[in-house]
Amino acid sequence: MTAISTLLAMIMLPLNVFIYTNWAYGNDEVDQLNWIGLGITLAVVIFSITNGLIFSALASFKFRQLANKVGNLAGLALIIFSIVAPEGGTTKLIGRPWKFYFAVTLPIVFAMLVATLLSTAANMKKPERAALVIECSYQNTGIAISVVLSIYTSDQQMEALGVPFAYTGAQAFILGIYCLAAWKAGWTYAPKNVSLWAMISENYEASSENTTNDERAKEESVDKCNVESRDSLRDSEVGVVTKLVEPLSLSK
Repeated sequence: MTAISTLLAMIMLPLNVFIYTNWAYGNDEVDQLNWIGLGITLAVVIFSITNGLIFSALASFKFRQLANKVGNLAGLALIIFSIVAPEGGTTKLIGRPWKFYFAVTLPIVFAMLVATLLSTAANMKKPERAALVIECSYQNTGIAISVVLSIYTSDQQMEALGVPFAYTGAQAFILGIYCLAAWKAGWTYAPKNVSLWAMISENYEASSENTTNDERAKEESVDKCNVESRDSLRDSEVGVVTKLVEPLSLSK
């Protein structure tokens, strides 16, 4: 789901940049944007996602875990770089108009509400509902940061970086609370009675292997019940026959 939404962002992102920039500032500002830099950024992202999908399908589980950790470190490095290296100076989030914080937070809350309502109406399993809520509201701000660094310069770059920074902080805070609440409410595969550290560090992913094992266990349980029922029925039949034969034997 994450890979698909990111690939779709490759089309929607430049389209949204064109529409909103043209609507807010006019054609002159659109012409001044660094579209070549935007194209290079998107090409790098597409190349990375494609290779990630290929290696994920061919590599071992341990390699995928290692690659996931390396990817997280790379994302953190990008955020640190974008904080300390914007051309217009240090990006500041404090002191902006309240409309800025409201506009940045609104898509997160709206996406969570819509995803919860639709997944509930579709009668999805509770862990699947929680996963859908997170996927719909937790966005890859690394792409937005890369795009801002490539198409804006100077003061515009510093101002524009405030949006993905604020969104990153807002989604981490809001979804962090949501994940804890979903865990305690039984909406995740992690048991709600385990410790917080176990919930974070252990892998409770419902893999296909685990699903197959569960199905196999259910089949074995059904087979066992069938065997026990058959044996019980046979014993009952033997008992009935014995009761019928005993009077005949005595009469002889």
